[in-house]
Amino acid sequence: MLELSASSIGGSLEVADNASLQAIYALPNLHTVGHLTVSGNPSLTQLRGLYNLTLVEGSLTLFENARLPDLTGLGALAQVDGNFSLVTHANLTRLKGLDSLVRIGQDLRIQDNPSLPLSQIEALLDRLGEDGVQGEILTD
Repeated sequence: MLELSASSIGGSLEVADNASLQAIYALPNLHTVGHLTVSGNPSLTQLRGLYNLTLVEGSLTLFENARLPDLTGLGALAQVDGNFSLVTHANLTRLKGLDSLVRIGQDLRIQDNPSLPLSQIEALLDRLGEDGVQGEILTD
């Protein structure tokens, strides 16, 4: 298995359009990334390789990962300085994995996740509090 030893990526990291990708395992040393996009991975069920990620200096976009049930691999994530978008995940049922998140520097967008109960979104917003999201909150 390929494992990357970088603890920081100053630019963008994109994991996209991998039809057979089931899990992200190869980034256990990553603590900081400029921008992170995980999109168009219909078989993805685990983000475990991101378990040490604490800071996204730009935007975090999770989009169209149909089988992703939760965000467990993001358990250390404390801060997203840009936008945080969590959009179009057919099997997302809980926001488990965002327990350490305390700040989103711009907008929070949680939309088109038909299996995600509203109570999960409300619990996240309650935990973040008034100052936890610096921009707009967009949900459906």
